Amino acid sequence: MRKQQKDDPGIDDRDGGTLTLPGQHEESSPDYDFRVAGEDTPTQMLGGNTPPYGVPVVPPSAVPPYEPAAEPSQEPPYDPPSYEPPTFGGPSAAAPERPVRDRLWPHLIWEIVLAAAVVTEVLLVLAQDDQVFSGDAGPALMLWVATAILLGSAAALSLRGGMPNIAIGAIAIAAGADYAWLVGAEGHPFGEALAMALAGGACAGLVIALISTAFGVPSWAVSLGVAGVLSGVVPALVGYDARPVGSETPNVSVSAEWWLIGAAGISVLGGLLLALPSFRRFVGRSRPTGDPAKRVGFVASVAAAGALAGSGALAASAGLLDAANRGTSAGGYTGMAELAMVGFSVALLGGVSAHGRRGGIFGVVLAATLLGLVRLHLDLVGADKWLGAVISGAAIILGLAVTRVMERLGRRPV
Repeated sequence: MRKQQKDDPGIDDRDGGTLTLPGQHEESSPDYDFRVAGEDTPTQMLGGNTPPYGVPVVPPSAVPPYEPAAEPSQEPPYDPPSYEPPTFGGPSAAAPERPVRDRLWPHLIWEIVLAAAVVTEVLLVLAQDDQVFSGDAGPALMLWVATAILLGSAAALSLRGGMPNIAIGAIAIAAGADYAWLVGAEGHPFGEALAMALAGGACAGLVIALISTAFGVPSWAVSLGVAGVLSGVVPALVGYDARPVGSETPNVSVSAEWWLIGAAGISVLGGLLLALPSFRRFVGRSRPTGDPAKRVGFVASVAAAGALAGSGALAASAGLLDAANRGTSAGGYTGMAELAMVGFSVALLGGVSAHGRRGGIFGVVLAATLLGLVRLHLDLVGADKWLGAVISGAAIILGLAVTRVMERLGRRPV
């Protein structure tokens, strides 16, 4: 500052006309120059607005624009979401499927169709020979149908248990050969030989169940291996020649209708039991779902063992009835594949699902009767014998189409 003169009243032109008395010092707030920076004002050209002597210049970006006060929001207050515990299934964990109950009416409708086909085939057979059922063809047809019902029931029980047993033909032939050998060569009484043959069939089913559940492998592959073993072991033990069944074996031809009624009763009783939802779900616990290589649990293993043991026993009973009807056992492994085809053609054509668990009540009996009548009709018209195998194969293919329909219509979400 310049030195104050004696006649100077204390006015300093740099203070903007502020009066300052001698001996008095007053700190005043700096004046702000709100002129926009960047303009060539006289103060800037003289350096008057530069610190520390000038006043600060506020740039345009530092002055906040005027904004009117916002009206209060009409939105509802924020409601925080409720707490959900974390899941540890990973992003790929799928939600559990809704339980599914089985409808029975599609199977009953298909059984009505089969019954109509049976009636039609009876009329066609009678048109060829109206006295065909009064001769020897009647008992032979009833015994063939009874054997087919037992084979179809064996296949159906394994299918409904989710464990297809394609060794039913080998078990049937092995049971007949074993029975004839025990009665003829070993001298065992009728009842003992019969029980041993039936137990052998049930044990074969248990072996299939044990290997399938323990290793988590398909039962059809295991049963194929068991069938191969039986086709070699049985001829090695009892020989390749057909053996007579012995005089103690009852003559089934004179009581063919009772054998047919008994076989049909077993099949229908099994269908009625499996119509109960709880029992059907228990037997069908091994129905394939998800990863096929995953092993089933303990309860499913027990159910599979029971289904396959019953399947083996039914197949063995079919083999015993077939041997009693012919009077001799089969030679070697003859007929194993044919009997397996008959069993699965009856089961699938009767409406039993190839995927397991689902099935009807009278389908196996009606399908076996229909196939027996078709074979009789072919014999009456003089058709070649090989057409019997063609009929069985065609029935299996048609049965797979029936499976698709039953699976489509038989699902009822709860």
